Amino acid sequence: MKIAILNLENDATNASSNTLSLGEATRLFSLAGHDILASFTANSNLAIPHILASIYDLKPQAIIAIGNLESFLVALRKDNPNINNIPLFELRGICYAINKTLSLDFINTVAIPALNSKEKKTSTVLVYRTFGESLEKLQLLLTPYITNKAKIKFTFFKISHLEYEIHIRYFNNAPIGVVEETKRETVMLLKPYLYAMKSVALNELVIELLVARGKTLSIAESFTGGALAAKLIEVSGASIVIKEGIVSYSNQSKLNRLKVDSKIINNYGDVSIEVAYEMAAMLIAQSETDFVLATTGYASDPPQNAKGKNTTKGIFFIAVGDSKDLHIFKHFLENATRSEIISHGVTLALYSLYKKLIGPKFDEIVAKL
Repeated sequence: MKIAILNLENDATNASSNTLSLGEATRLFSLAGHDILASFTANSNLAIPHILASIYDLKPQAIIAIGNLESFLVALRKDNPNINNIPLFELRGICYAINKTLSLDFINTVAIPALNSKEKKTSTVLVYRTFGESLEKLQLLLTPYITNKAKIKFTFFKISHLEYEIHIRYFNNAPIGVVEETKRETVMLLKPYLYAMKSVALNELVIELLVARGKTLSIAESFTGGALAAKLIEVSGASIVIKEGIVSYSNQSKLNRLKVDSKIINNYGDVSIEVAYEMAAMLIAQSETDFVLATTGYASDPPQNAKGKNTTKGIFFIAVGDSKDLHIFKHFLENATRSEIISHGVTLALYSLYKKLIGPKFDEIVAKL
């Protein structure tokens, strides 16, 4: 169904921690096969009738109203006094779903079931999660299929820096041959960046793989400061597979806790391939664990006495591996804030571990799709 969202602003709505972003709400509606036509904001009660007129011009099949519901209902009841079935009712052939916040619970348990019950056309939504390429490049890769004539719709949602969820939606009367070709070619074109064919976060996927294989993980963090371990521990089941997480933020901690050789830090600097390797190697040597992750980098400007050649804000190293094989990856995120660098470092670490866990079987998985 085609949906318009009306935000009836008030302080409670803006302050609520339960309110999803419009982008996240749009992604959830898209997963269920529905489209957001537009969103509107009413900053005053007087604006509501005028904004409703603009919404009606778009001919939506549903309106999601969030916020100051009393004022909204007063405006509607001037012409329709019998509106009582809150939070769901139908008016002018339009399905209304209203709530104080655009919360996950409201979307999943109220709005989407109501929309699904009114939807007359049956559609299928295919989901692809990618990491490592820009939106522009992904769209360019898929251009031949985005622009085809079979009315197969592609929608792209940004999850984090260089991480996207792609929805491909088609109605069940679409030509089977075109649908199958689109599915097959999409997977092959996205193959270098594809990490899942469902709506699943990287941290959830990593925990899922570790649990399924009965493996454990230990983590040593410097510039990510515990954010990597925290991201994994968010996931139910993490306690089964996470052995330990160490924040060795200072060089002294690297020396004392991880037993990194002081000569390596002095010769190469604490932000270096060599130190990242030592952090991971010493952790796996001291821990009864199957896999390790280690991070070191500069999320802010390095100190003036920083050693080594990697002394630029945004440079960081990710170490991932096991007792047989360790890989070190160098990354650089330019013109980014401290929090953006840390966040991207966490995502890259999770992705690196995912690639290690999936190994050469990734090609086998894609070939079977």
